[in-house]
Amino acid sequence: MGCSALDQAIHPDEKTAPPSRPTFEQILKEDYKGPKARVVVIRFIDKSVRGKETSQVGDGITDMLSNALVATNRYIVLVGKSLDDFIIGQDIGRPDRFKKEEAFDLLVEGTIKEFKHGIAGAGEEEGKSYVTLIVKVTNPRTNQELATERIRGRATDFGGTVGKGGVGLPKIFKDFSKTPMEKALRIAIEESASFIVAKTPPESYRVFPTIPPKETPKPIPAPPPETPKVIPPPPPPLRVTQVVWAYVNLREGPGMNYKVIGNVKKGTSLKILEVKGDWLHVRLEDGSEAWVSKLATSEASNSSPSPPPPKPSPM
Repeated sequence: MGCSALDQAIHPDEKTAPPSRPTFEQILKEDYKGPKARVVVIRFIDKSVRGKETSQVGDGITDMLSNALVATNRYIVLVGKSLDDFIIGQDIGRPDRFKKEEAFDLLVEGTIKEFKHGIAGAGEEEGKSYVTLIVKVTNPRTNQELATERIRGRATDFGGTVGKGGVGLPKIFKDFSKTPMEKALRIAIEESASFIVAKTPPESYRVFPTIPPKETPKPIPAPPPETPKVIPPPPPPLRVTQVVWAYVNLREGPGMNYKVIGNVKKGTSLKILEVKGDWLHVRLEDGSEAWVSKLATSEASNSSPSPPPPKPSPM
């Protein structure tokens, strides 16, 4: 049925059964993330005033419908003032034709048949706001008309309707904000969007979303090999000697002329740190160090024999 025949068959005030398709709100809740279709929305022609066509209302309706389609995540939307703005089919002779991969998959056009802003307090009928659209969906590749539907938004109040999915009210309709007319507009636009979704052929969804490539994790550089620590061998154990005299003096240096700083008795163990002639640099059991005569220790017997002194003295 053509637009004019459809317009005559349905009276503006005739109530029709709700369409058996998902509502716009249900469509938005699906959170669709699949491939998209390229759709061109031609500016709606406003024929709501007999014998007069206006562009501003058509621009506002087109803008709202385009935003509603984008909100579904199913479409890449292009908007044109007329069919002349776009190339239908593959006209090889035209240098400005669309490339095959850029050709659009769906054409949406329509007519505004009613646009009536009700006057509050002017009676039940005069208080109603109406927006009636004739929406046509075409496959531009085959020029086949897929569906045409008369869609009507009607409201007597504003309650219960807010903008969904970022579908805002254009500036041209700013005077209708928070009025029954805004509600009527939104009803008509949302039903039009759900109608277009329902009539889009599955094969039209062919533009797959771009998934950014996953970044290859940078390899973590291996730490430099540890240089093995060279542990020096332990020093050889110190030789141990014992005092063989009754007692012997401990001096600050290797000689009789050095100051006496103490003495030790016979049998005392001494660790030899250094040998200097007949004197031994030794470490005592308490960790202190001193010099002692070699002759007074068992170390004397390890050296070349020499006649013992007639009377041992502490030196």
